[in-house]
Amino acid sequence: MDPFDFPIVIDTGQFQTRVGSSVNRFPQIILDTILFEKVQIKEIKFDRKIFSDKLREDESCIETSSLCSSNNWNQQKYSLLVNDYYCIRRPFNYLDGLDWNLLETFWTDIISREMCYDTTMSPVLLSEPHNAPFDFQDHSMEFFFESLSVPSFNCVPQELLSVNAIQKFLPSILQKDSNKGSVGIIIHFGESSIRILPIASGYLLTEYIGVINLGGYSITTSLLDNLGTNFESSSPITHQDINSIKQYGIFDGIISNMIIPCLCDEIISVVRKCPVDYLRLLLKNIIFIGGSSINSLLATNFKNYFKILLKKNNLSIDEIEVINLSNSSNIEERVLGTCSTWLGGSAIAKNMEMIGCFFNKEQYDEYGSCAIRRLFDQGIFRSA
Repeated sequence: MDPFDFPIVIDTGQFQTRVGSSVNRFPQIILDTILFEKVQIKEIKFDRKIFSDKLREDESCIETSSLCSSNNWNQQKYSLLVNDYYCIRRPFNYLDGLDWNLLETFWTDIISREMCYDTTMSPVLLSEPHNAPFDFQDHSMEFFFESLSVPSFNCVPQELLSVNAIQKFLPSILQKDSNKGSVGIIIHFGESSIRILPIASGYLLTEYIGVINLGGYSITTSLLDNLGTNFESSSPITHQDINSIKQYGIFDGIISNMIIPCLCDEIISVVRKCPVDYLRLLLKNIIFIGGSSINSLLATNFKNYFKILLKKNNLSIDEIEVINLSNSSNIEERVLGTCSTWLGGSAIAKNMEMIGCFFNKEQYDEYGSCAIRRLFDQGIFRSA
C-alpha cells in the first residue's frame, strides 16, 4: 500500500504531544511534552483559608469564598505532594520562547526510536501550536526535510484542525440554519491561550478569531501571587509547582471562575465583529474543546454568567446551548474534545485531495521553506 496514503500526524502542545499514523482511528502515543531528568518530592501544607481577602474581593471572580467551589475538593487531603523539577527540559517555555534543539530531539526520539517509522517513506502533518513563534512553519519544514528526510510535509494551525474535526466527526453539534448552514462558536482551550473560533455557513471566520491569554500563564501568575503568602513550604513555590497543582484538580472550580468573565466579554466582542445576521445564531451554540484547563464546572458556571452578561448588553437569546466535549459522558465526544487537533489532522491527511497541499522534498530543495509557502498560497503548486 502506498505510504503516501497515510501520513504521520504530530500534534505538539504546551504540555502534551499526540502522535500517530493517520490510518489509525486515534493517536498511537500521547505523552507529556515537558521532559525532566530528576524529580524530588516537595510537601506543601494548606488548609481551607488559602485565598487572601484581596482575591475574594476581586470582581473578576464569581465564587472564591472557599475551596468548596471546586468539585474535586476532599476534606481528607491535608497536604499536597508536588513534583519539584530539576534540570527541567521544556520545548515550549512561557518566558524563554521555544527551544528548537530540544523540540527537534523530542520529535526524532518519538518518530524514529519510539514508533520506529521510516521517515523517508512517511509524510508528516504537523499542527502549529497557539503559542508557536512566527517562523514555526519554516523552521519545522527545514527540520523534517533536512534531518528526517520526509518525502512531503505540511503544517496547519491547531484551530483549523480542531474545527475540521468537529465538522467531520460531530456535525450535528453545531446549530443548523436553513439559510446559513452550520453556525456556532468553538472555544479551544490551550495551556497558553484560549481561541474563540466563530463558525458561519460551515466555515471558520478566520479574520474574527479571538484570543485570550488566560489558559495557562496568567492564571498561573494569579495563583502564584495569592498562594505564595498562604502556603507553608520549605522553598519558594515555582511555576512548575502551580502547574502540578492545577493538574491535581483542587482549584479547578476557582480557576474556571477566574476565566469566565474575560471569556464572556471576548465572545461578545468577537460576535459583534462578525456579520450582523449571524450574531444571535453564534451566541446560541457554544462548544468547549481543548486541554487540561477545562473542568466539569466550567460549562455550568459559564452559562449562568453569560446569560446575565447578555441581558446587560441588550442581547436577548431565547436558549443558549453550552457543550463541554472534554467532560462529556460520551467517550467518543470526550476523545473528540481532548484530541480534536490530532483527529482533524488525521482526517486531512487521509483525504487524497488534501494531500495536494503538502510540500514535497523536490519543491523544498528548489525554492526553500519561505518561498514555497508563498507559491502554494498563490496556487502555483497543487500536488505533492
